[in-house]
Amino acid sequence: KLFVEVLEQRRRVLGIEHPHTIIAAGNLASTYHSQGRWSESEKLFVEVLEQRRRVLGIEHPHTIEAASNLAATYGAQGRWEEDAVLLASVVQAGLKALGQHHPHAQAYIRDLAFVYGNLGRKKEAQETRALLISNPPAQST
Repeated sequence: KLFVEVLEQRRRVLGIEHPHTIIAAGNLASTYHSQGRWSESEKLFVEVLEQRRRVLGIEHPHTIEAASNLAATYGAQGRWEEDAVLLASVVQAGLKALGQHHPHAQAYIRDLAFVYGNLGRKKEAQETRALLISNPPAQST
């Protein structure tokens, strides 16, 4: 209930494309997702993705994350084809924007390989898993 109020107020005061409004929409979408309220979650994740594409561009890490969140909503509903299509673009953008060694890029790759496996697309799952880094470089402190 509080997330709904925050989103409504931010839309009214800040406008729909303000970064804080977009964050509030993403928070509410995540809450709906965790509650299994798929249609509400999907609607907001689509909105967040569209706004982030417009405001930040398609290769911004936050836009990529928004697409990943929407893909997860498709997957949670067993909508594997839609999940795979969106995650393939997430992986491609993540590799370009973040690099293959980035933990988020690696997570996107694992997610896509999992989805391909659920679709019975073994060759694509194997090719995708080949992008995983078995020994990531040590983090500098």
